[in-house]
Amino acid sequence: MSTEKPKPFGYYLGCPQWTQGEWTKSIFPQHSQPREALRHYAAVFNTVEGNTTFYAWPAQETVEKWAAAVDQDFRFFFKFPQEISHTFSLAGSALEQACRFIEHLSPLGDRRGPLFL
Repeated sequence: MSTEKPKPFGYYLGCPQWTQGEWTKSIFPQHSQPREALRHYAAVFNTVEGNTTFYAWPAQETVEKWAAAVDQDFRFFFKFPQEISHTFSLAGSALEQACRFIEHLSPLGDRRGPLFL
């Protein structure tokens, strides 16, 4: 399988997550490590829906690792944390928390795509 990713055609194609056990031996090299999953995934797809942020804010170091693992043309489509969408019910300090969350993802730069709310 070629590791050269085709150039984007104006659309983004990806999955709800960047790791699946079944992908080992297909899109992931046979002996790849879990920490390499995003890099291998990004060699095939150019976006991912990041459900993980719905459940917890990633550590800042994790966001930086995500940014380093993918090319500039890759896009992350993250969900706002449930504390913003459900706990605050989009009222009160939800706007402040939403801005804080967007800033938290700033290491991604242009790789951060639209956010789901």
